[in-house]
Amino acid sequence: MADRRDLLLLDAELRDAWGIDLGSMEDPGWWESLERDCPSELVTRFREIHQAYSQAEIGGGPQAERAERSFFDLAADDRLLGRVHSHRRPVIIDCAALVDDLLVSRGIVGPVLDAGCHAGYLSAWWARHESLEVVGCDLSRPALELGRRRCARLGRAAELVEGDLLPEGDEGRFELIVAVDVLPEEIGSGLRGLERLVSGLSENGWLVLSTGHRLDVAWSPLERVSGGLAELGLGFVDAGCLGGVVSPEQEPLGQNVFVFRRGGGGGLPGDCVERSRHDWPGFLEHAGDPDVPDREKSVAWYRARRR
Repeated sequence: MADRRDLLLLDAELRDAWGIDLGSMEDPGWWESLERDCPSELVTRFREIHQAYSQAEIGGGPQAERAERSFFDLAADDRLLGRVHSHRRPVIIDCAALVDDLLVSRGIVGPVLDAGCHAGYLSAWWARHESLEVVGCDLSRPALELGRRRCARLGRAAELVEGDLLPEGDEGRFELIVAVDVLPEEIGSGLRGLERLVSGLSENGWLVLSTGHRLDVAWSPLERVSGGLAELGLGFVDAGCLGGVVSPEQEPLGQNVFVFRRGGGGGLPGDCVERSRHDWPGFLEHAGDPDVPDREKSVAWYRARRR
C-alpha cells in the first residue's frame, strides 16, 4: 500500500511537472484566473470549445466524439493542461497509488498499457518501475507530443503512441492495462471497447477499469456486463473507489474501480458496486477532519493514514 512518502512524491510531481493541483473548473473565480493568466485569444477559444463539448456530451454520437477530440487537443496546451486535469486530481492520485500497489503485491512486470493516457502523467509515474515497459495510448496528437517532452525532461522511458484504446499490432502483449474514464458509458459501445482492451492482454493479464458513474448506471444492466466478462474470460478480483476533495469549495467526488484478471478470478458479484464503496464512509470521516490538509483528502491518503 502506498505510504505517505510515496504520495508526497506523487503529489509534488503532478504539481511541478504537470501543473495538476488543487482546484476545479467549477470553482468560483476559475475563469477569472484563466483570463488573468492567459492570452485572451486562448481563453476565448477554450471557452467556445468547452461549451461545445459540454453540450455535445448530452446528445452523444459522432458530434460528441468530435467535440471531445477538440477539447482534449486544446487542453494539451501547456497553459491549460494542469488547470483542466486538476479537476480529476484525486482520481489521478488514487489510480496511481492503486496501480503501484497492484504491481508490487501481484509481482507484475513487463508491458503495461495506460489506455487514454492524454499527456501521459500516469504513464510517466509508473515508468519509475524499471521492471516495466510502460506504453501510453491516446488519440490526441498534441497531448502525446507534450507528454513526450515532459517524459524526456523527467527522464522517464514511457512510450506514448497514437491509437484508439489499444496500439495497432499489440494484441496479447500487455501484462496490465489501466482504463480509467476512457470507455463509453453506454453498455453496447462500452462492452465493445472492453473487448478491444481485453484483446491486448496477455494470457493471464490484469485489467484496472473505472467508469466515471457507477457501473450499474454506466453499463446497465449488470447481468449483461457479467455475461460479457465471462465471454471475454475476464474474472473479477477486487473492487474499490477512487476520488476525494477536488477543491475546498466542493464536496468530495468518487467513482468505482474494479480489478479483473484474464483467465482468473470469479464472476462479477451482484453487489460489486456496493463492495467498491467499502472505504468511502471512512474516507468521508477523514475528509471532514479540519486537521487534514485539503490536498491529502483522497482515498489513497486515507488508506495511507490507516496503516
